[in-house]
Amino acid sequence: MDSVLWVVVAGCAVVGVKYYTAHSTSRLSRRLESVRLQLQKSRKQFKEVRIRQLEAVAEEKAMEERIRWMKEIQLDLQNRLMHREERAKTIDDYFRDDDSS
Repeated sequence: MDSVLWVVVAGCAVVGVKYYTAHSTSRLSRRLESVRLQLQKSRKQFKEVRIRQLEAVAEEKAMEERIRWMKEIQLDLQNRLMHREERAKTIDDYFRDDDSS
C-alpha cells in the first residue's frame, strides 16, 4: 500500500509538472508572438520613417539646386544690367561729345 501511495504522489507530481510546463510554454509562446508582432510593427515604422527621410533629403537637394540656379540667374541678370548700363553710358558720352563739337 505504501508503494501505491508513492506511485500516486509521483504521478500527481508528474502531471502537475507537465501542466505547469505546458502552461508556461503557452504563456511564453503568446509572449513571443506578441514580441514578434511588435518587432514587425517597429520594422514597418522604421521603413516608413526611412522613406520619409529619403524623400526629405531628395526635396532638400532639389531646393538647393533651385536656389543655386536662381542665384546664377540673378548674377547673370546683374551682369547683363551692368553691361547695358555701361553701354548706355558710352552711347550717352558719344552723343554728348558729338553735341559739344
